[in-house]
Amino acid sequence: MHGYLFDQILKLPHSPRSFLGPSIGSTIGFTDIRHSTRGNQDRIAVAYSIQPDPARSWVLNIVCDGVGGSEFGERAAALAICSIAEDCARWGVRDAASTLYGALQNANRRVLGAFNGKSNTTVVAALFSERTSAIGWAGDSRAYGIGDRKIELLTIDDTLGSALTRKSSHLNLELNDEFAERLSQAVGASGSFEPNIIYWTDSKNDLQILLCTDGVSKPLEPILSSIVAACDDSAELMRRLLISSDWVGGQDNASGLLCPTFRALRKELYDPKNFLPENFWAISLPGTSIVMPAPLGHTSSGLTSHVSRPTAPVSSTLEDDRRGTNESHEFDQGNDLKKATRRKGNAKAKIARSPESSSPKPTQLVIAEEKLDDASTESSDTVSPDGNSR
Repeated sequence: MHGYLFDQILKLPHSPRSFLGPSIGSTIGFTDIRHSTRGNQDRIAVAYSIQPDPARSWVLNIVCDGVGGSEFGERAAALAICSIAEDCARWGVRDAASTLYGALQNANRRVLGAFNGKSNTTVVAALFSERTSAIGWAGDSRAYGIGDRKIELLTIDDTLGSALTRKSSHLNLELNDEFAERLSQAVGASGSFEPNIIYWTDSKNDLQILLCTDGVSKPLEPILSSIVAACDDSAELMRRLLISSDWVGGQDNASGLLCPTFRALRKELYDPKNFLPENFWAISLPGTSIVMPAPLGHTSSGLTSHVSRPTAPVSSTLEDDRRGTNESHEFDQGNDLKKATRRKGNAKAKIARSPESSSPKPTQLVIAEEKLDDASTESSDTVSPDGNSR
């Protein structure tokens, strides 16, 4: 993998609260260390390539949460972002669903190979191109659709409780919190792996997309709708999510990205001020200026050179969308009950069914009124994917 990019992602955040200011399409976000003794194992990023030919442009919004019960979860998260972004840059995005599917599979192989199943991460990503768009995920990081001051859960958590509900919906099973919240799959975990994919339809182009870790969704689940209904703009919404999840007692790292509507994002693909040099791609990280990785020709080759292309028709239901990904002999196919991955967390589980660059540098968005009383710090060591300090 591209060592420089991995190191930049791994070093973040530089402070207890780090912010990702307006970037392509005015995507904004935050990552908050909270009171974790492990430091911050969350990572967020916006990667993009904006070309004079809009058909070649793409934007990737991604949130990863290193699994708290594993070693070096932050390194697994950094490697997953690096892998997925580089695959999107190297392959291009003719079909967003297929690209995400293949990139998630490759990320799983790379993280598993680097850490032998001892470090893994959840992932949720939204990939947009002029032609197609999609959301992909693994684990319990979530995607929500937001419009008209209403919020809709778009993803289904990869947890044992959720998997059992889908597998045997006629059974009335009660699991305690420990077992219900165990991940049924994560990127880099041992066992079978099958990315979840949602095909984005034109009917949803006026929805904003909130990508977040469970440090946001779990403590705020009962009041998310009320928070969204009370907010007039994106910055206010993200400010309230950050502050509210802290005030209600959230302990886990909390990270979120709020993506603009795909309809608004499309306009960015035609804005000359955003065009990048030919065959270059950029990545925005919290608290930093834009990182400009190497030209595409200098990126490393991937594990999979051909992308599996889902071809099933778009459905209005999430369950049909989840089944829409074509099975391919190139990828290991999983089943509904994956080998469990241990995850910390005290919140009660909800088991539910529901569907050098010409680019401007992002300005930092300050959405926190006060700093946390948090003594946890990030290590300044430079580390390699195998977990060794350099």
